[in-house]
Amino acid sequence: MLNGARLTVAVAETKIIDDGAVRVLWFRAYRTAPENQPSRATSFGTSPYGDADGKSGQKGEGNGAAERDPVRPVVDIQGIAHSADSLPEATHQVVANGVPVIDEPKPSTSEALMAIQTAPPTPITPPNPAAITYDDTVDENGQKKVIHWKKPIEYYPVAEEDLIRLPTGTPKKMPRIQHEFGAETVEERTIREERRDKVKEEFLHAWKGYKQYAWGHDEVGPVKGGVRDPFCGWAATIVDSLDTLWIMGLKDEFESALEQVEKIDFTTSPKTSIPVFETTIRYLGGLLAAYDISDAKYPVLLTKATELGEILMSIFDTPNRMPVLHYQWQPHSANERHRAAGNSNFAELGSLTMEFTRLAQLTGEHKYYDAVARITNALVEWQERGTEIKGIFPDSVDASGCNATAIPVEPEEASQKATPRRPLSMDEICRPQGLTPGPSRQSYSMGGGQDSTYEYFSKMWLLLGGLDTTYRTLYTNTMDAIRNHLLYRPLIPGDRDVLFSAKMQINPYLPPDRSHEMVYEVTHLTCFIGGMVGMGAKLFDLDADIPIAERLTDGCVWAYEATTSGVMPEDARMFPCENPLDCPWDEEKYNKLLDPRWSLRAQEVEDYDVEKVRKEKVRKEMAEKKAKEEEEAKEAPLLAEDGVDPIVPRTNETSTGYSLGGDAPPAANINKKRAASSNDTVPLAKDLPEIPHVAPSKTSTPGVPLNPHERSLPKQREDPYRPFTHEEFIADLLGRNNLPLGYARVEGDKYILRPEAIESVFYLHRISGSPQWREKGWKMFESIIAATRTQIGHSAFVGVNREPAGQRKQDSMESFWLAETLKYFYLLYSEPDVAA
Repeated sequence: MLNGARLTVAVAETKIIDDGAVRVLWFRAYRTAPENQPSRATSFGTSPYGDADGKSGQKGEGNGAAERDPVRPVVDIQGIAHSADSLPEATHQVVANGVPVIDEPKPSTSEALMAIQTAPPTPITPPNPAAITYDDTVDENGQKKVIHWKKPIEYYPVAEEDLIRLPTGTPKKMPRIQHEFGAETVEERTIREERRDKVKEEFLHAWKGYKQYAWGHDEVGPVKGGVRDPFCGWAATIVDSLDTLWIMGLKDEFESALEQVEKIDFTTSPKTSIPVFETTIRYLGGLLAAYDISDAKYPVLLTKATELGEILMSIFDTPNRMPVLHYQWQPHSANERHRAAGNSNFAELGSLTMEFTRLAQLTGEHKYYDAVARITNALVEWQERGTEIKGIFPDSVDASGCNATAIPVEPEEASQKATPRRPLSMDEICRPQGLTPGPSRQSYSMGGGQDSTYEYFSKMWLLLGGLDTTYRTLYTNTMDAIRNHLLYRPLIPGDRDVLFSAKMQINPYLPPDRSHEMVYEVTHLTCFIGGMVGMGAKLFDLDADIPIAERLTDGCVWAYEATTSGVMPEDARMFPCENPLDCPWDEEKYNKLLDPRWSLRAQEVEDYDVEKVRKEKVRKEMAEKKAKEEEEAKEAPLLAEDGVDPIVPRTNETSTGYSLGGDAPPAANINKKRAASSNDTVPLAKDLPEIPHVAPSKTSTPGVPLNPHERSLPKQREDPYRPFTHEEFIADLLGRNNLPLGYARVEGDKYILRPEAIESVFYLHRISGSPQWREKGWKMFESIIAATRTQIGHSAFVGVNREPAGQRKQDSMESFWLAETLKYFYLLYSEPDVAA
């Protein structure tokens, strides 16, 4: 995983209409690597499939109107605007950075919307001055000149006749993905609509905060009301949220946002480097999704998407047409020759296909499709050539296309220090090659750094109407690898049969018997996989994968329920079941797995107790001896008068050679034995942290306590130097580390408003029709809102397994919170024909 890399992805759903034509529902998704990697956003929209000649395929009635222009998507969005005037008021607690709890009434949807519309944002002209970059010169009016991107020299152009063109022909009839829902009862509808409207209220609450404090900027700080511009300052939250505004029926807000979108200048930015992946997902995908979902009624959206697409096309101007993923856009850098990195991030490399393909379909410009089709072809060649795990790819990729050879040296210098004859260009020392693993340790997983590329395979097959079987092959090969190598069942309380996807790490520099390591992880980013597997099962007639999708999704639901806050951590580790077919909860076994030295602890405690008794005995004997010597010393002056030397009191050294201060002789020093494990270090009693009382965690398994503090230690130990017993060690580990029962370790004790888990819950609900997913989703929603709500919006927080008083908000609200997370919650409680 590349440190600091932000990983992102796009997803799509489909709608099958009576005439067999297919529509794509866009869902952009942000992915990120373990640390300092937030992201996964989602766009939403629909699009028809048509060939390059402008024909949509088969004719039909009603929604499947015949012979549609391929650049004009067809959308059904009836019933997406609903009144919530009758909703009861509620109070919410706002706890942030130790600020006292504030109770505030929640306005109804209508009241919240009215507040937004009647309170104009702080005027900003231009929309975001922070997004403008100036050089050191001034114009004739004394104003600083703005640095703009200009189309650079093209060193490796593709001739028109060599472009890979969009597939043509009649799109295939797609299998039905969504469950056929029956009529709902009055009670079911009432509950569903109340929940949907509460989701909408939370969206409006956060949108109002962004509009008031950060309009035109990328993000708002939901705790302090500050602004952030991590994505070039082009108003990421606005662009990313356009489709959500439309789906929720907020047309006035949508059109207000469009006014800001029209002002965005993609040719300048305070960032000297454009993060290609994030820009493609949040901006290009956001614009295209909004264009599609609004039935192409707002041409400015396609205009701005094309402007951005033209700039991003420069990233493909490399010898092998593999993209530069961090684009130096300023003219002095853009006009230089470029080559793709030797350590490119796999998710970033393979997750550009959806947006560029859709841009090609809408504009008729095949160059956009050619750019990403060449990446796909390279992946196919690599998959056929083979990787360490057949079917999937490592997270770090050498995309340079260059196998650098040794620089030649003069013959007479061969026995001396090799010195280059002259500097050589990369092209001169390069032997062409395809994609290969990067230079570092290889990691194979469905998590951050890889996820979105795999997610795109099935969605690209949909987007192209099944006319390119390449993507079906890539997907099915990927699924074979997942089933055979990555899936595992965790040891958790109760009898829930869930699955997670592991990570295989391979160090090519170690011997084969020590080079492979399996990491049994559960990460929020990986939680998208349930939805992907469920959708793929429907698309490619893989019926046996439906139960796998359900178990994967329920695994992430359990990860939420197992914590004190009801929200799962960013990254954690689990213990795998030895037998996935028979894995009952065994707390004794679980405790032993937590404490690998459990079998030694009893003996250590016994040795310590014996040694302590011995030392006490020695101390007592020496004290008695010292008292006797001091008594005898009182007579010394009298004896001295008779010419006898006075008795000099002895020090507290004994014949054994160690101090009576309490240290044992070297041979008996049990502390040296304990020093072998860093987990055994015991602090002084005064340094031991107070173990807070934590209320029982939520669980769907009755009778199974998930509160790790039920076995917590006293606040202070009588003898802080005494080794822990196995039971004491477990209680201290669970309490001091706030470890949820069932987890092996928590690596990232935070939640950054990610959508992956609720995304899969939404998918499984629409695929299966089971009401259980709406119930599970609602528990997740209530927990998330309780832990993240502020007066301005919603904030990422640290401390998922702590009570509210122990949680700490991070003053961050990324655009995917509005663009994806709340959108999935809203769709979960919408009518089945909304985004069907």
